[in-house]
Amino acid sequence: TALDSVATQLALARHDSSAGAERRTDTAAARTGPAASPVGESGGGASAAPPSSAADAIARSRAARRAAVRELVAPRRAPPPTCEPGPGYNADGACFDERPKPVAPPFVPLPADADPHPGPSILWVKVSTDGKTLAVDPLRPSRDGAFERDVRAFAKDMTWYPATKGGTPVEAWTQMIFRPAITGAQ
Repeated sequence: TALDSVATQLALARHDSSAGAERRTDTAAARTGPAASPVGESGGGASAAPPSSAADAIARSRAARRAAVRELVAPRRAPPPTCEPGPGYNADGACFDERPKPVAPPFVPLPADADPHPGPSILWVKVSTDGKTLAVDPLRPSRDGAFERDVRAFAKDMTWYPATKGGTPVEAWTQMIFRPAITGAQ
């Protein structure tokens, strides 16, 4: 996604700036070398380690970049399963085996005070074990207020085939898209 791409670019930019500082330090050490030791030190004993080569610095930079990218593109954890509307709803099948289904198609008559072409409405609808609507929550309401008002009233009066778990009817939420009913020539 675009957000992942931006995050990747930021991580790489942060890494590049820290790698740049590391390269500057390596370059400074290479310039000063063992000849810049404090006055009074004897030439004998352990000598300073040779500076890293440019190829080593590039290899470390590439390895760090690959690690940063792997971390950013790692699979995301799924939301925890739940029987309430939202991400993770019925993710593990704990709520139902078969979701609720409307007895009749969910096409809503267009109210007189609505736009002739309202957008659809998507609702969360809670259905009882006897196929009645218990609750309605908007997920993506229609852009037309009059149509949305009638969609919610329509949804509350709908009848359903209830959800089932192990062949037994259970109370459950479902998402339903409601579109305007097409009437004659418009």
